[in-house]
Amino acid sequence: ALRHDVMYQHYISPGGTDGGAIHKANIGVPTAVIGVCARYIHSTDAVFDIRDYQAAKTWLTASIQTLNLETIEQLQYQ
Repeated sequence: ALRHDVMYQHYISPGGTDGGAIHKANIGVPTAVIGVCARYIHSTDAVFDIRDYQAAKTWLTASIQTLNLETIEQLQYQ
């Protein structure tokens, strides 16, 4: 996020995400969650700031575009 000038904040969800179970699958799966904080997420209408969504989209796109085999191997075997 810093490398691409994307605004972000740290948040630890007390409820967790699907990433919590995915990272333990098989011999382990490198997992990261780029999430957008929202209110009323378990209702029919969640509310979030569109700027947070746009920042998450920018960060995810930049992360994928800069991904290479060396980075993947570092993530897998740390």
